[in-house]
Amino acid sequence: MLLRLVCLALLCRLAAPTTTLAFRFDGGVVVAADSRASLGAFVGSRSTMKILPISPYSLGTMAGGAADCSHFMRRLAARSRLWKARTGKDLSAPRAARILATELRQLKEDGLELSVGSMVTGHDELGLSRLFYVDNDGVIA
Repeated sequence: MLLRLVCLALLCRLAAPTTTLAFRFDGGVVVAADSRASLGAFVGSRSTMKILPISPYSLGTMAGGAADCSHFMRRLAARSRLWKARTGKDLSAPRAARILATELRQLKEDGLELSVGSMVTGHDELGLSRLFYVDNDGVIA
């Protein structure tokens, strides 16, 4: 069984880092995240949802600035619904990762400093489980 572990612990200028985990294996992907949102040394919430749906078959994770991450995950979910309406097909994880990376890269080139580190997971066009990390520079790993 192929097991891939991607562990993300970003400081993003915050006192307490976010940890999100995703395991890719032959049967799919398992995603986990902590639920604490902090503002410096202040804990703003202990029940923040850091794993967000993009489509019925794909998820995104939030690490970094909550406002930046949630904004781009909601935009990606909206793009997914638009893609489904136009094509009749679900947005694949590779395409979702490329859309997110392109938007973040363009905003960085325009001089906007963001705090985003997200994993995008789901299926590709062949039905295989896929896992991508997209950072605020628009780089996909």
